[in-house]
Amino acid sequence: SRSARQTRPAALHSSLRSPVRRGRTMKPSARLMTKDSEDSKADGKPRVGGGGNGDGPEPPFNFPDLPDSEEVGTALLDTTGLPRTAVPMPGWLDTPVFTLAAAAAFAAVAFDVNHPSSFHLLQPIDMAVHNWVNLHTTPEFRKYAADLAISDVWPIALVCGWIYVSVTLWSRNIKAGLRSLGVGLPLYLFGGGGILHGDPWLVDTIKQIAERGRPSTVLHFTYSFPSGHTTASTFMAGYLAFALLPPLIDSLPSKMEDSNHVGHEEHTEKKRDLSSKLLAMWGGAVLMTASGRMLADVHWFSDTLGGALLGLSLVSLGTVVVKPIKAHQKDE
Repeated sequence: SRSARQTRPAALHSSLRSPVRRGRTMKPSARLMTKDSEDSKADGKPRVGGGGNGDGPEPPFNFPDLPDSEEVGTALLDTTGLPRTAVPMPGWLDTPVFTLAAAAAFAAVAFDVNHPSSFHLLQPIDMAVHNWVNLHTTPEFRKYAADLAISDVWPIALVCGWIYVSVTLWSRNIKAGLRSLGVGLPLYLFGGGGILHGDPWLVDTIKQIAERGRPSTVLHFTYSFPSGHTTASTFMAGYLAFALLPPLIDSLPSKMEDSNHVGHEEHTEKKRDLSSKLLAMWGGAVLMTASGRMLADVHWFSDTLGGALLGLSLVSLGTVVVKPIKAHQKDE
């Protein structure tokens, strides 16, 4: 009838407003907003589809509140791999320019120490350190404290650290383990390690070319330049801190930071603080090992300086090689 046709739109409108119709739950995409228009009048904000004064028709969909851009950005920082890295790489370390600069500095020290026509700028420091050690230390101290304890503690500890981190990384993220160890192990065997089983090939070759005598041959009688212990400590500590640890930390479960700008700043500050501590650990390992070699009177100061520069160039080379491999794996 005519009256039934007139009441049908109202009934249809009433049925559409209800999320449940005839005992069946409607799909979320078909649900309509059921808030009263009084909500819009209370806060004075226009609703979707309204006229801007709160009196317009109610919106056809109930859109959830979306986070702002800062919340989204913070969430992405916590869920993606690279920004969440807990150990940020020093910007200068993984660049070819720094690798070449460290290698050039090592070459300059080698030239000053070994070439007859050089100015021998480091020789006064070498003699001053050698004379001080002989005047202020005993043979027993040089043999047991300096040569065995001070010199070897960091290389041995770093070998253990390499083994632990490598095994853990391999078990958690085999791709990252292959990437980091695939570059690090050849460099270790080639020139950055080998203290427990003799000098590696690169260090031994340079020693054979330089043929520089040690300050004292009581404890060691092989050639002196560069210091293999210092080279190993520099390489192993640096590569452990900035090539092996970052992918391991990335593979660990992380707690989401607070979705606000302050939480992100605190998270960034913690990353910088950890990076500073690792740099301090790296420098401490190099300084302690080099000091042990000089206090044992088995190396000149310039030997340890050359070893530190050689190890630094190897660390930089390793991070330079790892960087594009990591980027390629992320793109796959």
